[in-house]
Amino acid sequence: MQVTYINHSCFLVESDTGLFLFDYFDGDIPELNCDKPLYCFSSHSHGDHFSEKLFEKTVHHPNVHYILSDDILKKYVPAELYSRTDFVAPSQTVIIDKISVKTLKSTDLGVAFIVDDDGKLIYHAGDLNDWIWKGESSEYNTNMEASYIKEMEKLRGTDFLLAFIPLDPRQSQNDRQRGIRLFMKYANAENIFPMHMWDKYETAEELAFQLEPREAALLRNASYRGESFTISEE
Repeated sequence: MQVTYINHSCFLVESDTGLFLFDYFDGDIPELNCDKPLYCFSSHSHGDHFSEKLFEKTVHHPNVHYILSDDILKKYVPAELYSRTDFVAPSQTVIIDKISVKTLKSTDLGVAFIVDDDGKLIYHAGDLNDWIWKGESSEYNTNMEASYIKEMEKLRGTDFLLAFIPLDPRQSQNDRQRGIRLFMKYANAENIFPMHMWDKYETAEELAFQLEPREAALLRNASYRGESFTISEE
């Protein structure tokens, strides 16, 4: 399995069975294998997670399907692609070809994705995160964490091959780590990719120093756009 970091929260995953493109809005997409189906996921409509350029970059793939959060307006989807597009709400499951897609409710906007690719589970959080901010009220931050934990509870005991989780440097150092730490508390992942770092890749290295060695060993820290990781599927 190959994982390529494209930009911000956008990754391309290539498995034995398919291609999975998450939250594309800008950047260079590697050459796509036209012999495998391409599944394009957009977790919500924010400009750093979705752009109409997604369709320009992928429309020529012979077997492409789009899974879009239902807050993304249908007018952005070219008419010829309607039949290849599913709009999904939180707490929904859709079956597309041989893959299963479940959604969680974001603590910001839209959804997070759980993709079952022939028994291999991929988690992409979108903007589902513990968004604690120093400028917010204690009530806001308490409710935020409770909402995040409610979604993490749904992952309790789940084993993921890949997990893509926000690590936003705009939050304080302790607060920005809470999303990944709570994910680790409730779920398991063999490979965790911090994302949503606004090109401040040192943020992931700082997290690695704060975690226990066995937890830090799970991190796959991108350090530049276009970086590729080879992941064992066994």
